[in-house]
Amino acid sequence: MMKIPALSARCRRLTASLRAFRDDDRGVMAVITLMLFFVLMVFGGIAVDYMRFEIRRVALQQTMDRAALAAANLENKRDAKSVAEDYFAKAHLQEGTVGTEYSTPVVSVIEGANGASKNVTITADVRSYNYFMGMGFMPVDYLEAPANTRAEQGIPQVEVMLVLDITGSMDSRLPNDTKKKIDGLIEAAELFVNEVKDLDDLNQVSIGVVPYNTQVNLGPALRAQYAATNIPTVNGVANAGVPYVNCLEVPTTTAFFQTTGIPTDMPLPMSVHADIDGDTTRNSDYVARTTSTALPTDWNTSAGRDTYMCAPRPYSEVLLPTMERSTVLAKIGSLKAAGRTSIMMGMRWGVALLDQSARPIYDTLRGGEALMAGRPADNTDPETRKIIVLMTDGAHIATQVMRDPYKTGESPIFRSNVDGNYSILLRPGTASPYWVPHLCASSNNCTAGWRAQPWSNLTNTGTSRRLDWSEVWQAQRVSWVAWQLYARSRFDGTNTGKDPTTIYNAQMNRFRSTTYVAVNTMDSLLQTNCAAAKASGIEVYGIAFGAGSAGETQIRGCASAKGSNPNDKTGYYFEPQTSSELVDAFRDIAAEMSKLRLTL
Repeated sequence: MMKIPALSARCRRLTASLRAFRDDDRGVMAVITLMLFFVLMVFGGIAVDYMRFEIRRVALQQTMDRAALAAANLENKRDAKSVAEDYFAKAHLQEGTVGTEYSTPVVSVIEGANGASKNVTITADVRSYNYFMGMGFMPVDYLEAPANTRAEQGIPQVEVMLVLDITGSMDSRLPNDTKKKIDGLIEAAELFVNEVKDLDDLNQVSIGVVPYNTQVNLGPALRAQYAATNIPTVNGVANAGVPYVNCLEVPTTTAFFQTTGIPTDMPLPMSVHADIDGDTTRNSDYVARTTSTALPTDWNTSAGRDTYMCAPRPYSEVLLPTMERSTVLAKIGSLKAAGRTSIMMGMRWGVALLDQSARPIYDTLRGGEALMAGRPADNTDPETRKIIVLMTDGAHIATQVMRDPYKTGESPIFRSNVDGNYSILLRPGTASPYWVPHLCASSNNCTAGWRAQPWSNLTNTGTSRRLDWSEVWQAQRVSWVAWQLYARSRFDGTNTGKDPTTIYNAQMNRFRSTTYVAVNTMDSLLQTNCAAAKASGIEVYGIAFGAGSAGETQIRGCASAKGSNPNDKTGYYFEPQTSSELVDAFRDIAAEMSKLRLTL
């Protein structure tokens, strides 16, 4: 039996040993090192497994891309699917790999009519079994991912609409350029047509032209396909229509520009053929603006009509898409510059005439051109590319427009069938209700101009005819009518003696609105319609030809994007500053339409 002093001594020694063990830090780093080594082994193993997987995935993707390009090449006459499968067989992806599985590639091929194009899509999967991530502490047995690619080449079925600026500024030159802009445009657009059609051996490409300025002149045949209202009277014949004047005023609402087609049964008022600008020709004293009761016989050469809302020029009329190269070249070669800028109007009609809803119009107007059958194709047709080339040299400009009550309908204005002089019914129910301005040729305060009947001639042996409002504007400027037939009488409908300038300004405001649509709204509507076009499958190539920052902003916003980045406009947006650069832009677009490329 141990005595108490001995037990106490032993306890003291044990306590001292435990204290020494506690205070001894030798070997601590070895434990930390082992723990860090374990962590590094885990993450290193993950990296090794992921690196092995990524090497296999890249190998698969590269093989797929090469196979798709080879299969889509039009020069390769072998079966496209067999070509792609042969590429995979000869790539030997499985050889030299351990723990890797490749699925059998799925190859789909879409060929254009008569072999004019090929579109090849390939999909496959790769699975890589893990060395480290499959251990118990991280039960991930394998990494797997799909891969896909698509390649295409050729001129498939293509529907192109050239939406071209022919405004008055196109008659000027850019700095350091030897050509007028309109001449540079003609050269560039003709080159585009020739290069595209040179590659179009099987007639798969149709090209149309929408020239635009303030308005878009549809031409009589195309205009007749729509529910036009306010059709002008000409020389007493109702609904005859002014030759070469076929512009329709579309709604300026966001909802209308969010759509692509324009319904043919939607009532659309015609733009009145009227010179509505300024007061520079109102004339203080009477000036007979014309004594002719007939319109000019040659609108293409008659002077003084380019300031009209819808200039009567054959060159400005829309050309519906056609396969005929010579027809397109003739249209482009005839272009001339006149008018103001309404990019939104050109784009709206360009989109509408590429939309599938326009097919009945094509069937009617292109019935004799067999190759146009079935066009425009459905917007979702995978075998058809729809392309708009939108070009401008400037920004939007707001324009005035005639108010609806003064576009057509019976006016109070009469014209003599003998001497062509005018009179107007201003005071019905009075003894002298008609104002005849030429009877007061040298005075603005003349009572001799009031008569009991419309003016015919001095002896009243002739006749006069009451004019439709549309006939009034065919012969006279709005400012001339407001001054000579209203203001100089000093009668505003309620009393006499008012200041003629006040009457003139009020009458001008009755005839016309300040703007058809404001500039900021024009910009917004353009972007809205461009977004709708792209959403429907139309590709938009934008060309801002020395257009300045405002015009460049609008065209850049309209242009399609390359890939998934909406800000990458590479290949779709151009800013040429000279005619030669404009030619290059059109050439690049033509080349892009047929090149062999990966598209996914």
